[in-house]
Amino acid sequence: MDTDGISVLVVVQPEDLYYLTGLYTIGDAAPQALVLPAGADPFLIARLIEFDLVPKLSWVAEVFTCPDSASIHEVFCHTVAKCLRSGCRVGLQLASISAAHYLRLRTFFDACHVECVDASKTVEKARLQKFEFELGCIRDASSMSEAALTAALGSMKPGQLLSDLHSTAYAALIAAGSEVPGYMPIVRSTDPSGHGSWLPKEQVCPGNLVFIEHSACKFGHHAPLMRTAFVLGEGESSPPAWLLEAERLIQKTFDVCLPMMVPGAKAKDIDKAGREIMLSNTSELKMSARLAYSTGSTATQPTGHAGWGDADFSLVGNNEAELQDGMTFHFIPWFQKYTQPSGPLGLSDTVLVTSDGGKRFGTLPLKMTVLNPDGSEWQGPEIA
Repeated sequence: MDTDGISVLVVVQPEDLYYLTGLYTIGDAAPQALVLPAGADPFLIARLIEFDLVPKLSWVAEVFTCPDSASIHEVFCHTVAKCLRSGCRVGLQLASISAAHYLRLRTFFDACHVECVDASKTVEKARLQKFEFELGCIRDASSMSEAALTAALGSMKPGQLLSDLHSTAYAALIAAGSEVPGYMPIVRSTDPSGHGSWLPKEQVCPGNLVFIEHSACKFGHHAPLMRTAFVLGEGESSPPAWLLEAERLIQKTFDVCLPMMVPGAKAKDIDKAGREIMLSNTSELKMSARLAYSTGSTATQPTGHAGWGDADFSLVGNNEAELQDGMTFHFIPWFQKYTQPSGPLGLSDTVLVTSDGGKRFGTLPLKMTVLNPDGSEWQGPEIA
């Protein structure tokens, strides 16, 4: 707040509320707000029906409630007025409120002779660097994510509904100790990049890919990862060349880019290095997505950003910003294959930025899973 010159910060983004107070809800997040006046105690504004969550989940002592029959705008203005001084600067998370809400707030703040500034990134900037408690949560979530993904891959067989595979993955996450994650497991086959997950009656089929991505959650902290399987078609005795090439290039991207993930490195430079490797493929595989995005810290349900993503910082070509020690990313070198058999191909992990380069939280091998048409695991030579 001092750095941004903010006198009163109004926090409404669910991830930021969770990070600062421990408060979250599966209900309507719009009426929630944390008000942080410089030099004074903070207070919360919450729905009356969720008043009991505040002492249960949060350390904030003072809370003002709003019944659903009342105007949250009027309740907010009445409560925040006590900490406004003429000429002060109020930080609003403009990226998280509607234009209509902002216009009404602007009218109120103008009448109070205070200045409104955009504070969408004020809390996020602090959340990007994880402290030790958070890193411990991410490590635990990573172990859960890997256990559940191993269980899902182990249950896979031709003819299986993708919805059943999704159910297995989610049940395994909960059995491993996960809280409700910020997004459900993604399971898809022939769709390279469109809708998020399976369609009704869609099956695991010989000759097709199966892509799984999910994350466990501990105290709101996530550790996502993705893996890809391929079921050999009838008459196929070994994985196709494009699958081998995809795996080799993804592994090379990890090998080249993780050592670059040190404090001070530019996000765009790492993306460039990884993208050059991925796009050197000779199998018409596309790479349309960013190379990594910030994850790990207090993503919430309902989700704010990318499900288990926790901020807008990405390893992408237009990001000039520098990495900082303690940042965590979901490192996602993955291909979109639009020729038949179509589908996504990805191997990923959650990665920590350190002075020695990026360090994986997980230990699962970065390899494609290959099944025979009868569902048994392919026993050919190592894919590398």
